[in-house]
Amino acid sequence: MSKFLISIGFQASKVDTSLFTLSLDGAMIYLLVYVDDILLTGSNSALLHRLITLLQIEFKFRDLDFVHFFLDIEVKLATMGILLSRHKYALDIIQRAGMTSCK
Repeated sequence: MSKFLISIGFQASKVDTSLFTLSLDGAMIYLLVYVDDILLTGSNSALLHRLITLLQIEFKFRDLDFVHFFLDIEVKLATMGILLSRHKYALDIIQRAGMTSCK
């Protein structure tokens, strides 16, 4: 996948091997790969849709539209942008530890 992304103009991050960025006509696109999950976001919807089409031609995957969870991080749209939260993850840990009734 890395070779394909670089061939269509993405740059591999020097700090995180799973992160790729694309800067095109003033738009920024970020693609993060974790095992068999891909998170794709950016500032230009039309460009994002073109990239999704290219990726679907090259690789077999499903577009699940807006992300709700990624790596146990909950993603919600907020009025000021995007809210990232680990609240559900923390509650799951508390429940597994049998501490839901603790203060």
